[in-house]
Amino acid sequence: MTAVEQRLIARLERLEARCRRERWIAILAGILWVAFPLVGQDQLLIREPLNIRQPIEEAIRARHISLVDDRGVQRAALTTDRAGSVFLLLFDRDGKLRTDIQVGNLGPSLNLYDATGRVRAVAGSTNLVASRVASAGGQVEREPASSLVLFDKDGKLLWRAP
Repeated sequence: MTAVEQRLIARLERLEARCRRERWIAILAGILWVAFPLVGQDQLLIREPLNIRQPIEEAIRARHISLVDDRGVQRAALTTDRAGSVFLLLFDRDGKLRTDIQVGNLGPSLNLYDATGRVRAVAGSTNLVASRVASAGGQVEREPASSLVLFDKDGKLLWRAP
């Protein structure tokens, strides 16, 4: 074998070794490229069994609590306002308000909404009415008037008691 042939063979072996190295680097890069987005996904898929005891808080203080579904759509809220009222709001899967329960300065009420957002039924306090005049001092005592009100799909009154 001549010196030229030996140099060509040595050069060819170096070239083949380099190709093997680059192929392994490309394979590893491909594996990492596919695996990297999946890191941490197992935490989303694995849920803790129900029999594991979770710590129970003695008190939670908040002005607003929001409950969302797996898509991040708000499904329920518990909130207060500056006037001292408290509201429990329930939303459908599209995030539209369907029910609210509220306790305000006028008393408690339950409101049911249709898919378009119109009130279809109201149960509870709707306003304050004078109930009697106290003999001492002539003051009017006011009590919340409780009622049940039903509306049609266009928002027109169907029935009311009282």
